[in-house]
Amino acid sequence: HRSEQKKQQEREESNRRRLPCLRSENGVEGDGEVDGYEVRRRDDERAKQVGDEEAFLVPVVRAGGFYVPSESFGGLSPERKAATAMKTLFTMCAVKIVLAQLEGSSAGRGGSAFGSFNPEAVQTIYKHLDEVPLKNGDEWLRGLMQKDRLLALRLVEVRESYIKEGFEWDSMQKAAIKEMESSNIEILREGAENMFK
Repeated sequence: HRSEQKKQQEREESNRRRLPCLRSENGVEGDGEVDGYEVRRRDDERAKQVGDEEAFLVPVVRAGGFYVPSESFGGLSPERKAATAMKTLFTMCAVKIVLAQLEGSSAGRGGSAFGSFNPEAVQTIYKHLDEVPLKNGDEWLRGLMQKDRLLALRLVEVRESYIKEGFEWDSMQKAAIKEMESSNIEILREGAENMFK
């Protein structure tokens, strides 16, 4: 019993000394930010073995020295907010991919795609798209799961495979930067022209 108390005291002391991490005093759990700190929870195997799974806060350091206030996106970092929004994009991509397969299109998949021809499943997807606009990828898939479990599972698998193997992340970054620079130049040009009117 005494050794258990000592272990507990050592764990608490270790938590207090964990720098630059600070313990969460308000019990916030999960992902997010609180006053410029990202909330993290140790849940790895080592943490479970020693009973050290409490939430703690890590100071947020932004690349390039930029800091986005934590309340800007409901406690989410810009990256987490973008990742959440992109789930719906990847769901749309999965729908397009699976529809092409089910309609028998061989684009990018060789002749094997013709074996996937399934007009009933195509109609199920189109009907679900009509009834439930694809504004939230997770909710849309949950709704489809109630109608056609196997079809929903197929879309879930394709969505995950596409984000890991199909989506070109480097191209997205380059395109996003190029689009932003182009838009900024256009806005500045229009602003300059309006000054002389």
